[in-house]
Amino acid sequence: MLGVALEFKGYPDTTTPLNPTNLNNMQKLLVDLIYPIGCYFETSDSDFDPNVKWGGTWLLETDGTVLVSKSSTSGSKFNDDIETVVGEEEHTLTVAEIAPHKHIQISANSGTSGLSGTTYSNLGWSTGNNEALGQAMQDAGGGEAHNNVQPSKIVNRWHRTA
Repeated sequence: MLGVALEFKGYPDTTTPLNPTNLNNMQKLLVDLIYPIGCYFETSDSDFDPNVKWGGTWLLETDGTVLVSKSSTSGSKFNDDIETVVGEEEHTLTVAEIAPHKHIQISANSGTSGLSGTTYSNLGWSTGNNEALGQAMQDAGGGEAHNNVQPSKIVNRWHRTA
């Protein structure tokens, strides 16, 4: 059982004649009960159109968003007006969003020790006093936006507007 009383206004008893007009009106009342204005309906049937099958006014949403419940937490991005879109499909990190890390410059120095032509090689911090054989470290990363989408399944989502 649906858990609610089905009230078909204008159809108080079993003497209502079963004809196309009455059946269409009962279908409309049933759809209004199950899918009132403001409801969403999702389907994997790409040919299904509730405007044709059920009546009412349904808008096929094609903005690629997912639904999330409204938050009651103050300051949450999800504590906003109903139908507000938050988040983004791709995002380029700012310097402030990158995890803290350090880059160091390493150079290779070489020379002679002055002891009968002995040579040495030393990897260490660049002091600028010796000939630098290495190169300064290049910038890391390309700065391109990255995918920021939760795992998602594509369906048709209809929103009843009237």
